[in-house]
Amino acid sequence: MAVFNMKVKLLLLLCLELFVETTLIYAQKSYACKDRTEISFERFCDGLQDCPDGSDELITTTGCPECALEETSCGFPYRNRTCAINRSYVCNQTIACHTGALCDANCPTHYRCQNHDCVERATLCDGNSCKGCPEDDEWTSGAGFKCIRQGKLCRLPQQLLWDGVQECDEGTDLCYLTTRRSNIDGRDIRFEHDVAFDHSLCFECLDRSMIIPRHGVCDGVIDCSDLSDECLCEGERPRICDDIILNLPDGNLLLSESSKCSVGQVSCGNGTCINRTSVCDTVADCQDNRDEKFQYCRGTLQCSDGLPADRGGECRCETRCVVKSAVLCDGVGDCPPPGFGWGTVRWGKEPGHPADECEARCSNSTAFPCVDPATGALGLGEPQYSFVCNVVFDGNWNLALVLELDSERECDGVVECTGTQEDEVDCPDRFYCLAGNRISIEQSEVCDGFEDCDDGADENNITCPHRFFCSALGGTAVSIEAELECDFNINCDDNKDELNCTDDRFYCESGKPLFVTKRQQFDGRKDCEDLTDECPITSPDRREDIFSSRYQLIANPVLRALVWIMGLLAIFGNAVVVFGESKQLVKTNKKKGLTSLSVNHMLVLNLAVADFLMGIYLIMLGIAGAVYDQRFCANELIWRSSSVCTTMGILVVLSSETSVSTMVLLTAFRLYAILNPFNASSKPTPCQVLISLCLVWVVSLALALVPLTAHLQHMFAEEALIENNPFFENVVVDLDSAKLWMEKLVIFDPEYSNVTSDTVLEMKKSTSWEELKKTLAHDENNNVEFFDVSQILGYYSADSVCIPRLFVSRADKAWPYSLAITTYNFLAFVFVLCGYTFINFVSRKSALKRKDSNVTKTLAENRMRAMQRKIIRLIATDFCCWVPISIMAFINFSGVPVPNVAYAVSAILLLPINSALNPILYSNFVDNLTSKLGLTCQKGGSNKGYSASTRMSSGSRSAISQNTVVSTAI
Repeated sequence: MAVFNMKVKLLLLLCLELFVETTLIYAQKSYACKDRTEISFERFCDGLQDCPDGSDELITTTGCPECALEETSCGFPYRNRTCAINRSYVCNQTIACHTGALCDANCPTHYRCQNHDCVERATLCDGNSCKGCPEDDEWTSGAGFKCIRQGKLCRLPQQLLWDGVQECDEGTDLCYLTTRRSNIDGRDIRFEHDVAFDHSLCFECLDRSMIIPRHGVCDGVIDCSDLSDECLCEGERPRICDDIILNLPDGNLLLSESSKCSVGQVSCGNGTCINRTSVCDTVADCQDNRDEKFQYCRGTLQCSDGLPADRGGECRCETRCVVKSAVLCDGVGDCPPPGFGWGTVRWGKEPGHPADECEARCSNSTAFPCVDPATGALGLGEPQYSFVCNVVFDGNWNLALVLELDSERECDGVVECTGTQEDEVDCPDRFYCLAGNRISIEQSEVCDGFEDCDDGADENNITCPHRFFCSALGGTAVSIEAELECDFNINCDDNKDELNCTDDRFYCESGKPLFVTKRQQFDGRKDCEDLTDECPITSPDRREDIFSSRYQLIANPVLRALVWIMGLLAIFGNAVVVFGESKQLVKTNKKKGLTSLSVNHMLVLNLAVADFLMGIYLIMLGIAGAVYDQRFCANELIWRSSSVCTTMGILVVLSSETSVSTMVLLTAFRLYAILNPFNASSKPTPCQVLISLCLVWVVSLALALVPLTAHLQHMFAEEALIENNPFFENVVVDLDSAKLWMEKLVIFDPEYSNVTSDTVLEMKKSTSWEELKKTLAHDENNNVEFFDVSQILGYYSADSVCIPRLFVSRADKAWPYSLAITTYNFLAFVFVLCGYTFINFVSRKSALKRKDSNVTKTLAENRMRAMQRKIIRLIATDFCCWVPISIMAFINFSGVPVPNVAYAVSAILLLPINSALNPILYSNFVDNLTSKLGLTCQKGGSNKGYSASTRMSSGSRSAISQNTVVSTAI
């Protein structure tokens, strides 16, 4: 009885203290009105307006339709009222609302399960699957959203990706750009779709069943239950993707032995078919376990289903509450035997055998000794009992009583028996701390990365020599597992675990992010904030193509200078020729009208105009290089796909082909003058020449515009920029790869469930990007998910200088066009070479037959030497321009690769050389200059020669006149 009275007194004392403490706490708390006036909580929602603005009595329904994002409804059954209240009052548990539960208020401390339970967020990835929501099963393998949470890999429940609360250490789970509100009745875990989805962080599986991290797409690990994150990838894909049945246009199935499988199903190879959602779902459906392979499932296979082919892979042990993985068939029993150590069943004899070695169908070579398991269960659970200790209460009451404790409180690390500490002494399987209020912890908490002892003795480098120590994310952990070092996931605040790793990664120069994978380098996407993954500074990763570098459109300074030199020569030289020849034509026209004597001026004028266009191209190229100076790499794709670059390519073809064709006409007309000297004054007529020149311009312009034809995009514009598609290895995608990807899209995207084989066949026959897009358009705007073609890289976008593809191979679909132009230009040179060789031969032969005076012979010989020099200059420059380019193009087409430097020199130096020098060679500029200089040097001594020349016979004059016709033809 005395003991009972003593207990009653102690209970009253404790209640008194609790009442006083509660009264003091609530006396200090108040409700803040919207105008910042404060009232006591007792006056909130009591039916009387206490706030000046009436915000304490804002009556609302349980759905709280009038509430702002930061508010929730708060109902008081005993007051029969429901008012709007700031959710912070509910979340910090200052006030409890009947209709304002922590989950309904969207509190960051709690979240709602799919079964509508409300649990603490602290249970997420805490290592115990019995706590929290059932979907938080603690496994990190299988489909779902995986990220690092408090230094550990975690698979988040899907509803947490909608609430705007950061769960992952790096914030990768914030898939929506602003915080969302949950449905007002609190019974639905979804949130309102009133903000944009952040595609840079997250990816929604094509069947809309779940969301995964964006970086999880095409990483070789299956995260989507429909396999859409891996099986649509352009590059290397998981082996299971090849077993998915695709529908071919002829109605047949891809795998003949899988005729029983439906389109989109996975063939197990023995006539068995499974749905795609059965892959990586922890159940081995295929006889060979191909649907649960570690290579792409990363540990979903149950250990008891293991096969010899799975040796060395990770598997799941069958345990309760605690997640346990094992390595299959490695001779080490990783799984706990049934009923051992997990608080399930106590065995009277030796427990069963580990599933990873004995239940799995390992080969006989395993080193683990497996015998028949001994069962014999004696009972479930541990017996319940009470632990008694003496507690002395030293206070005004001077009481001493005996305290009975539940068995769960014995050996829990907290001393209930003060003074004697008898409840925490000699506890088996406990780790004893060296100092602090917590005496001991469970062995499972030792070396788990989190300091459970007050002195940190359970997590130092002496107790845990095989851990990697760092300041972990969130500051709550001190170490991580050694295998997490260099695992491509940042687990430490200081990034220490991912620094100085020598595996397949590239470190961003700005450190934002710290690194990207090698497959993300040079893919056209800005993965590093400073773009260094695409434009690195240091070798050997520094990217420099034929022409450009990180900084310059034309990397080589010599070639950069030549662009300006050649451009200025072509511009000013041809401008002088255009002015001079136009003046001569006008002068001739005024005197005699357009006659056959004007033909040479018309041809040279046309040649100068064509070459002037090449000068414009070179100046535009120089200006573009100056505009993108020091920042070209970041703008390379923008430049190459621009209309300016395309225009420059058109100018190159138009100029070069018009120039070549004009030289052919010049040679042909001069051959005619040599062969028919007496008809040269009347034929060809100016009208005939004008028609020929118009035809040359039309044909050249047509050749330049052919690569822009929409229906020939499959040949000339086979590449395009598709920037927001994570499945392609590069933002630059060719048309054939796009067709193959869209064929897979039909299988995986429910939007195309009604697509027929005829549509697939039509898609395969598409010859342009627009036509391909229209075959699978969602609506009248031609929308196709992940297929936004921003720019098209055409025939003139192959490199940074926007020239045609000079050196091609059979792999290039436009090779017939390029090779035809190269062949024509080469044959044109051969014709010009043969023509002027013949002109020189005929002129020399004619000069040798004539019998003239010494003066006449001297003049004739001078004219002959001048003509020979002119012919040599013409042939030499033509040879330097087209012969090297043509020969290298033929060699490259035959299969012998030509060095890149040769292509660069050909494009910038050899191709425009004729345009820069033709004005000098085909006009009389050099000869007139030489004559003037010669006359100046011979001034005073020329009268004698002139007098002698005036006394020539009429026959001599006739001979010179004939020679003049030949010379003029040159």
